[in-house]
Amino acid sequence: VENLAASSLQAMLRNKIVSYLKKKDYHNYRLILNLQNRHFTGLPIKPQEDFIPGFVSENTDPATHDLAKFMYQNGFKNYLE
Repeated sequence: VENLAASSLQAMLRNKIVSYLKKKDYHNYRLILNLQNRHFTGLPIKPQEDFIPGFVSENTDPATHDLAKFMYQNGFKNYLE
């Protein structure tokens, strides 16, 4: 039952995130995207991260890579936006 609930929640959030992205509602897209960890607390699932395809990074430092991926998935080109 827990796995079914987790899978259902994951699908529901994924659909909501995609819907916001298609509507160009970036505020709500970012909000739900970045709150996935919170929604999945205690459940056997991980957040989906790659809603915007095409991320490529040549960074070898894991922290720099993760920051670049976060910025890309949130629609930012640099930290000043």
